[in-house]
Amino acid sequence: VAGYGFLVAVVASALVVGRGPVLFAGALGAAAWNFLLLPPRFTFHLQQREDAFLLGTQLLVALLLGQLVARIRIQREAERRREQRSAALDDLTRSLAECGSRDEIVWQVIAGIDRTCGVPATVCLPTGNRLVAHPDGTFALDESEAGVADWSFRQQRPAGRSTDNLPGARALHLPLVTERRTVGVLVIPIAESTLPTAQRELLESFARQAALVLDREDLRSTAERSRLAAESDRLSRTLLSSISHELRTPLAASTSAATALANTPSGSSEQRQSLLDEIQQANARLNRVIGNLLDATRLESGQVRPRLDWHDVRDLVQGCLQERRRELAHHPVTLDLPPGPMLARLDYSLVQHALGNLLSNAAAHTPPGTAIKVSAQREPTELVLTVSDAGPGIPPDHLHRIFDRFHRVPGTPAGGSGLGLTLVRGFVEAHGGSVTASNRPTGGAQFILRIPQNEAAPTTP
Repeated sequence: VAGYGFLVAVVASALVVGRGPVLFAGALGAAAWNFLLLPPRFTFHLQQREDAFLLGTQLLVALLLGQLVARIRIQREAERRREQRSAALDDLTRSLAECGSRDEIVWQVIAGIDRTCGVPATVCLPTGNRLVAHPDGTFALDESEAGVADWSFRQQRPAGRSTDNLPGARALHLPLVTERRTVGVLVIPIAESTLPTAQRELLESFARQAALVLDREDLRSTAERSRLAAESDRLSRTLLSSISHELRTPLAASTSAATALANTPSGSSEQRQSLLDEIQQANARLNRVIGNLLDATRLESGQVRPRLDWHDVRDLVQGCLQERRRELAHHPVTLDLPPGPMLARLDYSLVQHALGNLLSNAAAHTPPGTAIKVSAQREPTELVLTVSDAGPGIPPDHLHRIFDRFHRVPGTPAGGSGLGLTLVRGFVEAHGGSVTASNRPTGGAQFILRIPQNEAAPTTP
């Protein structure tokens, strides 16, 4: 029993102490066993060879077991530290994957180092020809540390404490290097002159991951700027080609009619009225083009704020038809409206403009004589306005782009700026609603406006 107790004591010590104390405990336990239990007691003298063999065997087994248990404990601790480092790196990777800007990336890297190592850090990024510490950094760089960071950035090599390059610095400077270039420097102050290998490897892994994500963000930003520049150039060309035609046509018509009117002072009243009507139509078209451009600018800048009030939908539709009567002169329009008043909370001007653009669009893209239908119904939570026609419809491959700015379906009649449907969507979405375009099964196009109605309509007297 005493022998087993001796072995258990040595193994138990191996669970909490290192190899040196285990060896000492094994030797001390063997000496105590000899002194207290083996005859002659209270001496270190052994009378029998069997006792010496047993004592040696017990000491050897105890030391081997102690060493084995100590090694297992050390391996377990090393594995636990590796798991912690892997978990910290995985957590940083997931956090960086969700970042959408350089500022978020830098903040996540600094927070990850603080959580894992419990030390402050900062990231230096190139700005022009200088390397500037990010304002989210928690370690302030003095002039000497900034010089070390600049050296590390230009040489693409670690510098500072715990390295062979400029070891007199207070911090470790790790360059953020990718295959393309160096995107910055990670600076971590450390107290020890030599970092443990595991912690050094973890910080270098953080630096590599941060470099990859920062480089990816720079590439994404460059690609986005290129895309915006190309889109701006395309829109400029489209604007010039479409708007120039839209502006020149009514100006030319108005100028021609005014010249003819001036040259025929003694013409009949019918001729004079015809010329005046032509001038009015040209001016109205010109005014509508300019209004569309101004409205598009207001939508882009977010200045469209609906002024909601209760209005009768029947009056809104009738007023819209009256406003667009010239464009609808060659198209029979049928209405599907409730017999009595139907109140809805909306911005009268914006919705009338949107509905009018849909009617003008239907008249412009269908042959003369094509029927157009306008319907309105009040559902529990929204007002539904529908404009449909019996024309050729919308090409299926253009349905998803029909509301884009300056988009025009190939083969449509000349004229038009491609802004009308864009304004329809903008005015409806300003109400928190939606607009959809589709082709009817029986032929023709159909546009459905849905405007939320969160309040019950007041009762009419």
